[in-house]
Amino acid sequence: MIENLFSSTVFFNEINDFNKKELVDFAYSEKFKNTEGVRKSNFGGWQSEDHYHLTNNPIIETLSKEIYNFKFFKPNVRLIIDGLWININGKGSYNMMHVHPSCDLAAVFWISTPLNSGTIVFENPHSFYHNKMKMYSDEVQSKSFQYTSYNLSPKEGSVILFPSYLRHAVEVNESDEDRISASFNVHMELSLIHI
Repeated sequence: MIENLFSSTVFFNEINDFNKKELVDFAYSEKFKNTEGVRKSNFGGWQSEDHYHLTNNPIIETLSKEIYNFKFFKPNVRLIIDGLWININGKGSYNMMHVHPSCDLAAVFWISTPLNSGTIVFENPHSFYHNKMKMYSDEVQSKSFQYTSYNLSPKEGSVILFPSYLRHAVEVNESDEDRISASFNVHMELSLIHI
């Protein structure tokens, strides 16, 4: 018998109806306004400031319409976006392993994902035990998800929410086109329900 205890839950949702061209054009127009961007987890590529949740723009409008349709939470839980930034990663660029402090959930909205533009990699939070996990049988590893890391190939329109403590990276973009995403932080709050 195997019991899986203390897992880290990753939520996946798809936004099927969004204007990709509008979001891509907006991302490039913001890069044009500030070509330097900021350096946080990105190696190469461009990352914007994290204030896009405070302004009217096509990315926050798309997310605001869709995030409340996620059925993963209780009806009285409000998701509040706090910090939203744009990532444009060209060929050879990637995002280093990192976490998102000071929030409940971290999230990524994938806008443009060319073939071979890199997967998102989640590191097992029990990193002190990584080497020993490799000694488990293949069956135990697959049934209990006891891997050192987990790679996910997102598609355009994917939204991934995960605990902010979960270390993650995005692999090198090996395509000739830019990978474009918007990352954001989320706080969860209980709202009052009137009976």
